[in-house]
Amino acid sequence: MEELIKLLIPILLILVGVAAIGVSFVQWQKVMQAQRWPTTSARISRLELDEHAGQDGDAQEVLITYRYQVAGSSYEGNKLAFGYDSTTSPDYHRRIYDLLKNKQMIQIYYNSRSPQESVISPHAGSGVLIGLAVGIFFNVFGLGFLVMGILPIVLAMGIMAATLILVGVFSVYWIGVRKNDPLLADLAALRSR
Repeated sequence: MEELIKLLIPILLILVGVAAIGVSFVQWQKVMQAQRWPTTSARISRLELDEHAGQDGDAQEVLITYRYQVAGSSYEGNKLAFGYDSTTSPDYHRRIYDLLKNKQMIQIYYNSRSPQESVISPHAGSGVLIGLAVGIFFNVFGLGFLVMGILPIVLAMGIMAATLILVGVFSVYWIGVRKNDPLLADLAALRSR
C-alpha cells in the first residue's frame, strides 16, 4: 500500500501539472492569434469592479460587457484578456477599472472566422503565466518524487505546500504591482469617445 501511495501521489502531481500547462498553452495560442485579429469599435454596456470571497481572502475582478458589430451583425463580448482572472491584488483591478470607467467606446480585437469571439487586449493576462508556473512546479515535484522516491511523503508534501504558497504569493504580488503590465498598457492606450 505504501508503495502504491508513493507512486500515486507523483502521478497525480504530474497530471495536474500537465493539465495546468495544457490550459496555459491553449490560452497562449489564443493570445498569439488575437494579435493578428482585426479590430473594431465597441460600446461598453456594463463595467463594474466585482468583489467576492476568494480562497485567499477577498478577491476582485473587473467585469465588462461590450457590444460591437462585424459585417452588419451585432455581437456582445466580455473578455479583457486571455488569462485575466480575479485576484486578491485590489490595486491591479482598481487600475484596470479606472482606465475604463470614463470610456464609452473602445477598440476590441475579434476573430474574423468567429466574430463572436473577442478580446480587449491581445496580450496574455496573469492567469496564463500563473498556470504555466503552477504546471511546471507540479511537474518538477511530481517527477522528483517519482524518480527519487526516498523522501517521506509527509515531508515532501509539507515542502511542496510551503513552496506553492510562496510561489502563489510572489506571483500575485508581482503581477499586481508591476508597472509594465501589457493589459494596463493596452487599456491606457485606448482612446476615449
